[in-house]
Amino acid sequence: MHLTHAENLPDSPYNAHLISFEYFLRYFRIINNPISSRRHYRCPDEKLEQRSVPTMLSTILYKYRIQPHRLVRIHRMRNFCNTMSTSSTLNSTASSDFHSNWASDEVVEKVRVSEAVTKPWASLMIQHSGITSGDKDAHALDLACGTGVITATIYEMTPNEKWERIKVMGSDLNETMLSQLTKRAEAGGWPEIETKVMVGMDPSLPPDTFTHAFINMGIYLMSPDTLSIAFNKLGPGGFLGVSSLASIPWYKWVFDAASRLPNPSNMPPYEDVLNKMFSGQPWAEQQFMEKSLREAGFGRVNIVEEKKRVNCGTPPQCLDMLHMPVKLVASWWPEEERDNVAKKIETELYQMFSEELEDGNMWIEMHGFVGCAWKTST
Repeated sequence: MHLTHAENLPDSPYNAHLISFEYFLRYFRIINNPISSRRHYRCPDEKLEQRSVPTMLSTILYKYRIQPHRLVRIHRMRNFCNTMSTSSTLNSTASSDFHSNWASDEVVEKVRVSEAVTKPWASLMIQHSGITSGDKDAHALDLACGTGVITATIYEMTPNEKWERIKVMGSDLNETMLSQLTKRAEAGGWPEIETKVMVGMDPSLPPDTFTHAFINMGIYLMSPDTLSIAFNKLGPGGFLGVSSLASIPWYKWVFDAASRLPNPSNMPPYEDVLNKMFSGQPWAEQQFMEKSLREAGFGRVNIVEEKKRVNCGTPPQCLDMLHMPVKLVASWWPEEERDNVAKKIETELYQMFSEELEDGNMWIEMHGFVGCAWKTST
Protein backbone atom coordinates (compact mmCIF):
# COMPACT_ATOMS: atom_id res chain seq x y z
CA MET A 1 0.00 0.00 0.00
CA HIS A 2 1.46 3.33 -1.04
CA LEU A 3 0.94 5.82 1.77
CA THR A 4 1.21 9.35 0.45
CA HIS A 5 -1.83 11.09 1.89
CA ALA A 6 -3.19 11.42 5.39
CA GLU A 7 -6.46 9.70 4.48
CA ASN A 8 -4.53 6.55 3.48
CA LEU A 9 -2.96 6.15 6.90
CA PRO A 10 -4.33 3.64 9.41
CA ASP A 11 -6.60 5.02 12.10
CA SER A 12 -4.59 6.62 14.88
CA PRO A 13 -4.79 9.50 17.35
CA TYR A 14 -2.35 11.40 15.12
CA ASN A 15 -4.56 11.61 12.03
CA ALA A 16 -6.11 14.93 12.99
CA HIS A 17 -2.70 16.54 12.76
CA LEU A 18 -1.26 14.83 9.68
CA ILE A 19 -2.52 17.18 6.97
CA SER A 20 -1.30 20.15 8.97
CA PHE A 21 2.03 18.46 9.49
CA GLU A 22 2.31 17.66 5.79
CA TYR A 23 1.78 21.37 5.10
CA PHE A 24 4.47 22.13 7.64
CA LEU A 25 6.90 19.68 6.05
CA ARG A 26 6.21 20.94 2.56
CA TYR A 27 7.39 24.45 3.33
CA PHE A 28 9.64 24.00 6.34
CA ARG A 29 11.65 20.86 5.79
CA ILE A 30 14.65 23.03 6.45
CA ILE A 31 14.23 22.09 10.15
CA ASN A 32 16.14 18.89 9.42
CA ASN A 33 18.76 20.75 7.41
CA PRO A 34 22.07 21.62 9.08
CA ILE A 35 21.93 25.04 7.41
CA SER A 36 21.94 27.83 9.99
CA SER A 37 18.46 28.64 11.33
CA ARG A 38 19.38 32.32 11.34
CA ARG A 39 19.04 32.43 7.57
CA HIS A 40 15.75 33.40 5.96
CA TYR A 41 13.81 31.32 3.47
CA ARG A 42 10.92 32.11 1.19
CA CYS A 43 7.52 30.54 1.73
CA PRO A 44 4.54 30.59 -0.66
CA ASP A 45 2.30 31.80 2.18
CA GLU A 46 2.48 35.62 1.97
CA LYS A 47 2.00 36.04 5.71
CA LEU A 48 4.97 33.81 6.42
CA GLU A 49 7.38 35.09 3.78
CA GLN A 50 10.89 36.07 4.83
CA ARG A 51 10.66 34.93 8.43
CA SER A 52 13.34 33.03 10.27
CA VAL A 53 12.86 29.30 10.70
CA PRO A 54 12.04 29.45 14.45
CA THR A 55 9.46 32.20 13.81
CA MET A 56 7.88 30.27 10.93
CA LEU A 57 7.76 27.13 13.05
CA SER A 58 5.91 28.90 15.86
CA THR A 59 3.48 30.47 13.40
CA ILE A 60 2.65 27.15 11.75
CA LEU A 61 2.16 25.43 15.10
CA TYR A 62 -0.28 28.14 16.18
CA LYS A 63 -2.06 28.47 12.83
CA TYR A 64 -2.76 24.75 12.51
CA ARG A 65 -3.22 24.04 16.22
CA ILE A 66 -0.40 21.50 16.31
CA GLN A 67 0.79 20.73 19.83
CA PRO A 68 4.61 21.05 19.92
CA HIS A 69 5.14 18.02 22.16
CA ARG A 70 3.39 15.84 19.55
CA LEU A 71 5.59 16.88 16.62
CA VAL A 72 8.21 14.22 17.24
CA ARG A 73 5.64 11.44 17.51
CA ILE A 74 3.80 12.59 14.40
CA HIS A 75 7.06 12.92 12.50
CA ARG A 76 8.15 9.43 13.53
CA MET A 77 4.85 7.95 12.41
CA ARG A 78 5.05 9.75 9.07
CA ASN A 79 8.61 8.55 8.53
CA PHE A 80 7.60 4.99 9.45
CA CYS A 81 4.72 4.99 6.94
CA ASN A 82 6.85 6.54 4.20
CA THR A 83 9.65 4.07 4.89
CA MET A 84 7.27 1.11 4.73
CA SER A 85 5.95 2.25 1.36
CA THR A 86 9.16 3.48 -0.28
CA SER A 87 12.17 1.76 1.28
CA SER A 88 12.23 -1.12 -1.20
CA THR A 89 12.01 1.29 -4.14
CA LEU A 90 14.67 3.54 -2.67
CA ASN A 91 16.94 0.59 -1.95
CA SER A 92 16.65 -0.63 -5.52
CA THR A 93 17.05 2.82 -7.09
CA ALA A 94 19.87 3.99 -4.84
CA SER A 95 21.75 0.71 -5.20
CA SER A 96 21.31 0.73 -8.98
CA ASP A 97 22.55 4.32 -9.29
CA PHE A 98 25.45 3.65 -6.94
CA HIS A 99 26.49 0.40 -8.59
CA SER A 100 26.55 1.94 -12.07
CA ASN A 101 28.67 4.87 -10.87
CA TRP A 102 30.88 2.77 -8.60
CA ALA A 103 31.67 0.24 -11.30
CA SER A 104 33.24 2.89 -13.56
CA ASP A 105 37.03 3.20 -13.82
CA GLU A 106 36.66 6.96 -13.38
CA VAL A 107 35.69 6.61 -9.74
CA VAL A 108 38.67 4.49 -8.62
CA GLU A 109 41.21 7.26 -8.08
CA LYS A 110 38.56 9.47 -6.52
CA VAL A 111 37.81 6.75 -3.97
CA ARG A 112 41.51 6.47 -3.12
CA VAL A 113 41.57 10.21 -2.40
CA SER A 114 38.41 9.95 -0.29
CA GLU A 115 40.17 7.65 2.16
CA ALA A 116 41.09 10.80 4.08
CA VAL A 117 37.49 10.99 5.30
CA THR A 118 36.78 7.24 5.66
CA LYS A 119 40.00 6.24 7.41
CA PRO A 120 39.02 7.64 10.86
CA TRP A 121 36.09 5.23 11.02
CA ALA A 122 38.24 2.37 9.72
CA SER A 123 40.75 3.03 12.48
CA LEU A 124 38.01 3.14 15.10
CA MET A 125 36.56 -0.23 14.03
CA ILE A 126 39.98 -1.89 13.87
CA GLN A 127 40.95 -0.50 17.25
CA HIS A 128 37.87 -2.06 18.89
CA SER A 129 38.13 -5.33 16.96
CA GLY A 130 41.35 -6.44 18.63
CA ILE A 131 42.72 -7.80 15.35
CA THR A 132 46.02 -5.92 15.67
CA SER A 133 46.83 -7.30 19.14
CA GLY A 134 47.38 -10.79 20.44
CA ASP A 135 49.04 -13.76 18.81
CA LYS A 136 46.10 -15.69 17.37
CA ASP A 137 45.72 -16.10 13.60
CA ALA A 138 43.11 -13.80 12.05
CA HIS A 139 41.15 -14.02 8.80
CA ALA A 140 39.42 -10.73 8.01
CA LEU A 141 36.86 -9.78 5.39
CA ASP A 142 37.04 -6.21 4.07
CA LEU A 143 33.56 -5.98 2.54
CA ALA A 144 32.98 -3.32 -0.13
CA CYS A 145 36.68 -2.59 0.26
CA GLY A 146 37.10 0.02 -2.47
CA THR A 147 40.83 0.67 -2.83
CA GLY A 148 41.49 -0.92 0.56
CA VAL A 149 41.39 1.60 3.38
CA ILE A 150 40.40 -1.06 5.94
CA THR A 151 43.08 -3.49 4.78
CA ALA A 152 45.75 -0.78 4.67
CA THR A 153 44.83 0.42 8.14
CA ILE A 154 44.97 -3.11 9.57
CA TYR A 155 48.56 -3.50 8.43
CA GLU A 156 49.42 0.04 9.43
CA MET A 157 48.20 -0.58 12.99
CA THR A 158 49.75 -4.06 13.28
CA PRO A 159 53.46 -4.49 14.12
CA ASN A 160 55.36 -5.82 11.12
CA GLU A 161 56.46 -8.95 12.97
CA LYS A 162 52.79 -9.94 13.39
CA TRP A 163 51.75 -9.49 9.76
CA GLU A 164 52.14 -13.19 8.98
CA ARG A 165 49.30 -14.16 11.31
CA ILE A 166 46.77 -11.95 9.46
CA LYS A 167 44.99 -12.96 6.27
CA VAL A 168 42.59 -10.52 4.52
CA MET A 169 40.00 -11.00 1.80
CA GLY A 170 39.03 -7.77 0.05
CA SER A 171 35.72 -7.85 -1.80
CA ASP A 172 34.10 -5.29 -4.08
CA LEU A 173 31.88 -5.19 -7.15
CA ASN A 174 34.48 -3.15 -9.06
CA GLU A 175 37.36 -5.30 -10.34
CA THR A 176 39.50 -2.21 -10.90
CA MET A 177 39.22 -1.40 -7.20
CA LEU A 178 40.43 -4.88 -6.39
CA SER A 179 43.33 -4.52 -8.83
CA GLN A 180 44.34 -1.36 -7.01
CA LEU A 181 44.20 -3.20 -3.70
CA THR A 182 46.40 -5.99 -5.08
CA LYS A 183 48.99 -3.48 -6.32
CA ARG A 184 48.86 -1.70 -3.00
CA ALA A 185 49.45 -4.96 -1.14
CA GLU A 186 52.44 -5.83 -3.34
CA ALA A 187 53.95 -2.37 -2.84
CA GLY A 188 53.38 -2.52 0.92
CA GLY A 189 54.61 -6.07 1.32
CA TRP A 190 51.35 -7.22 2.90
CA PRO A 191 51.14 -11.03 2.97
CA GLU A 192 48.04 -13.16 2.49
CA ILE A 193 45.84 -10.74 0.51
CA GLU A 194 42.98 -12.32 -1.44
CA THR A 195 40.41 -10.49 -3.57
CA LYS A 196 36.93 -11.52 -4.63
CA VAL A 197 34.31 -9.78 -6.77
CA MET A 198 31.15 -9.63 -4.69
CA VAL A 199 28.02 -7.49 -4.66
CA GLY A 200 27.39 -7.32 -0.93
CA MET A 201 27.84 -10.44 1.16
CA ASP A 202 28.08 -13.72 -0.74
CA PRO A 203 25.84 -16.33 0.93
CA SER A 204 27.79 -19.15 -0.76
CA LEU A 205 30.91 -18.52 1.35
CA PRO A 206 31.43 -21.33 3.89
CA PRO A 207 30.13 -20.71 7.42
CA ASP A 208 32.62 -19.78 10.16
CA THR A 209 35.16 -18.59 7.56
CA PHE A 210 36.28 -15.33 9.15
CA THR A 211 37.40 -14.11 12.55
CA HIS A 212 36.69 -10.48 11.65
CA ALA A 213 34.56 -8.61 9.10
CA PHE A 214 34.40 -4.88 8.38
CA ILE A 215 31.90 -2.76 6.44
CA ASN A 216 33.10 0.83 6.24
CA MET A 217 30.42 3.35 5.13
CA GLY A 218 28.70 0.86 2.84
CA ILE A 219 26.04 -0.98 4.81
CA TYR A 220 23.20 1.23 3.54
CA LEU A 221 23.75 0.07 -0.04
CA MET A 222 23.64 -3.64 0.77
CA SER A 223 20.75 -6.06 0.99
CA PRO A 224 18.78 -6.25 4.26
CA ASP A 225 20.14 -9.74 5.04
CA THR A 226 23.81 -8.66 4.89
CA LEU A 227 24.30 -8.58 8.65
CA SER A 228 22.72 -12.00 9.24
CA ILE A 229 24.85 -13.49 6.42
CA ALA A 230 27.94 -11.89 7.98
CA PHE A 231 26.97 -13.47 11.31
CA ASN A 232 26.87 -16.88 9.62
CA LYS A 233 30.29 -16.42 8.02
CA LEU A 234 31.99 -15.47 11.29
CA GLY A 235 33.34 -18.14 13.58
CA PRO A 236 32.51 -18.28 17.32
CA GLY A 237 33.69 -15.10 19.01
CA GLY A 238 33.99 -13.39 15.62
CA PHE A 239 33.84 -9.60 15.30
CA LEU A 240 31.81 -7.46 12.88
CA GLY A 241 32.43 -3.72 12.54
CA VAL A 242 29.97 -1.48 10.69
CA SER A 243 30.39 2.27 10.31
CA SER A 244 27.83 4.91 9.34
CA LEU A 245 27.46 8.66 9.21
CA ALA A 246 25.15 10.31 11.74
CA SER A 247 24.70 13.27 9.39
CA ILE A 248 25.75 14.24 5.88
CA PRO A 249 28.80 16.48 6.26
CA TRP A 250 28.99 17.60 2.65
CA TYR A 251 25.34 18.62 2.21
CA LYS A 252 25.84 22.30 3.07
CA TRP A 253 28.67 22.61 0.54
CA VAL A 254 26.63 21.08 -2.27
CA PHE A 255 23.49 22.99 -1.22
CA ASP A 256 25.35 26.31 -1.35
CA ALA A 257 26.96 25.43 -4.69
CA ALA A 258 23.63 24.40 -6.24
CA SER A 259 22.04 27.60 -4.90
CA ARG A 260 24.39 29.57 -7.12
CA LEU A 261 23.02 27.92 -10.26
CA PRO A 262 20.57 29.89 -12.45
CA ASN A 263 17.78 27.41 -11.65
CA PRO A 264 18.46 25.68 -8.32
CA SER A 265 14.85 24.63 -7.75
CA ASN A 266 15.58 20.90 -8.06
CA MET A 267 18.07 20.87 -5.18
CA PRO A 268 16.63 18.22 -2.84
CA PRO A 269 16.11 18.94 0.86
CA TYR A 270 18.49 17.41 3.36
CA GLU A 271 15.96 14.84 4.56
CA ASP A 272 15.42 13.50 1.02
CA VAL A 273 19.15 13.16 0.35
CA LEU A 274 19.66 11.37 3.66
CA ASN A 275 16.76 9.04 2.88
CA LYS A 276 18.03 8.17 -0.58
CA MET A 277 21.64 7.86 0.52
CA PHE A 278 20.61 5.39 3.22
CA SER A 279 18.15 3.55 0.92
CA GLY A 280 15.16 4.52 3.05
CA GLN A 281 16.60 3.00 6.23
CA PRO A 282 17.57 5.07 9.32
CA TRP A 283 21.26 4.15 9.34
CA ALA A 284 22.02 7.60 10.76
CA GLU A 285 20.44 6.49 14.05
CA GLN A 286 22.53 4.57 16.57
CA GLN A 287 19.48 2.75 17.92
CA PHE A 288 18.73 1.33 14.46
CA MET A 289 22.32 0.13 14.08
CA GLU A 290 22.24 -1.61 17.45
CA LYS A 291 18.82 -3.16 16.80
CA SER A 292 19.91 -4.45 13.37
CA LEU A 293 23.06 -6.06 14.76
CA ARG A 294 21.18 -7.74 17.60
CA GLU A 295 18.48 -9.02 15.26
CA ALA A 296 21.22 -10.52 13.06
CA GLY A 297 22.22 -12.71 16.03
CA PHE A 298 25.08 -10.86 17.70
CA GLY A 299 25.02 -11.24 21.47
CA ARG A 300 27.32 -8.37 22.38
CA VAL A 301 26.94 -5.00 20.66
CA ASN A 302 28.66 -1.71 21.36
CA ILE A 303 28.04 1.56 19.50
CA VAL A 304 30.92 4.04 19.48
CA GLU A 305 30.16 7.62 18.46
CA GLU A 306 32.81 9.99 17.18
CA LYS A 307 33.10 13.54 15.86
CA LYS A 308 36.18 14.43 13.84
CA ARG A 309 37.51 17.40 11.95
CA VAL A 310 39.05 15.96 8.81
CA ASN A 311 41.49 17.47 6.33
CA CYS A 312 40.03 16.99 2.82
CA GLY A 313 43.15 18.26 1.06
CA THR A 314 43.38 20.79 -1.73
CA PRO A 315 40.30 21.99 -3.68
CA PRO A 316 40.88 19.46 -6.51
CA GLN A 317 41.28 16.64 -3.99
CA CYS A 318 38.16 17.74 -2.14
CA LEU A 319 36.22 17.78 -5.42
CA ASP A 320 37.35 14.20 -6.10
CA MET A 321 35.95 13.19 -2.71
CA LEU A 322 32.62 14.77 -3.63
CA HIS A 323 32.33 13.04 -7.01
CA MET A 324 29.76 10.47 -5.83
CA PRO A 325 27.77 12.90 -3.61
CA VAL A 326 27.44 15.37 -6.49
CA LYS A 327 26.24 12.55 -8.76
CA LEU A 328 23.70 11.62 -6.10
CA VAL A 329 22.33 15.16 -5.80
CA ALA A 330 22.27 15.63 -9.59
CA SER A 331 19.93 12.63 -9.84
CA TRP A 332 17.08 14.93 -8.77
CA TRP A 333 17.39 16.80 -12.07
CA PRO A 334 15.96 15.43 -15.35
CA GLU A 335 18.18 12.68 -16.69
CA GLU A 336 19.29 14.65 -19.75
CA GLU A 337 20.49 17.51 -17.50
CA ARG A 338 22.34 15.55 -14.82
CA ASP A 339 25.86 15.47 -16.25
CA ASN A 340 25.73 19.18 -17.03
CA VAL A 341 24.32 20.02 -13.59
CA ALA A 342 27.02 17.93 -11.89
CA LYS A 343 29.74 19.82 -13.79
CA LYS A 344 28.20 23.16 -12.87
CA ILE A 345 27.95 22.22 -9.19
CA GLU A 346 31.58 21.11 -9.21
CA THR A 347 32.59 24.42 -10.82
CA GLU A 348 30.77 26.34 -8.07
CA LEU A 349 32.27 24.09 -5.40
CA TYR A 350 35.77 24.78 -6.67
CA GLN A 351 35.13 28.51 -6.49
CA MET A 352 33.75 28.17 -2.96
CA PHE A 353 36.70 26.06 -1.83
CA SER A 354 39.14 28.60 -3.23
CA GLU A 355 37.49 31.21 -1.01
CA GLU A 356 37.44 29.08 2.16
CA LEU A 357 40.91 27.52 2.24
CA GLU A 358 42.67 27.03 5.56
CA ASP A 359 46.43 26.70 5.12
CA GLY A 360 45.82 25.62 1.53
CA ASN A 361 43.38 22.83 2.48
CA MET A 362 39.69 22.26 3.06
CA TRP A 363 38.43 20.87 6.35
CA ILE A 364 35.14 19.16 7.15
CA GLU A 365 33.37 18.34 10.41
CA MET A 366 32.27 14.70 10.46
CA HIS A 367 29.88 12.98 12.84
CA GLY A 368 29.51 9.24 12.71
CA PHE A 369 29.60 6.03 14.69
CA VAL A 370 30.64 2.42 14.43
CA GLY A 371 28.70 -0.64 15.47
CA CYS A 372 30.97 -3.21 17.09
CA ALA A 373 29.41 -6.66 17.39
CA TRP A 374 30.70 -9.98 18.63
CA LYS A 375 29.34 -13.44 17.89
CA THR A 376 28.91 -15.43 21.07
CA SER A 377 31.57 -18.07 21.61
CA THR A 378 30.36 -21.65 21.90
